[in-house]
Amino acid sequence: FSNSTRFALACNHSTKIIEPIQSRCAILRYTRLTDEQITQRLLDVVEAEKIVYDNKGLEAVVFTAEGDMRQALNNLQATATGFGNISTDNVFKVCDQPHPV
Repeated sequence: FSNSTRFALACNHSTKIIEPIQSRCAILRYTRLTDEQITQRLLDVVEAEKIVYDNKGLEAVVFTAEGDMRQALNNLQATATGFGNISTDNVFKVCDQPHPV
């Protein structure tokens, strides 16, 4: 592919890319990651970055990500930057989602 690929697009909804561009692309679809896969990566990140967290806070990050690693990492970073620690309340404030019952 290196001889023909000029750029790569990554998106969650390919329907939001206009048809002329879609027709020139090879579409690769990936399944959502499991909660365990996302949790393991988040644990690696919080340990490497020395982020204060609790387990319920990480579960909230996983819940809000809905299987999307990019979303999980963005939510983790936004919560850590905004509040300094990862807790359930902080995650749902940053992600602007109602707390599940």
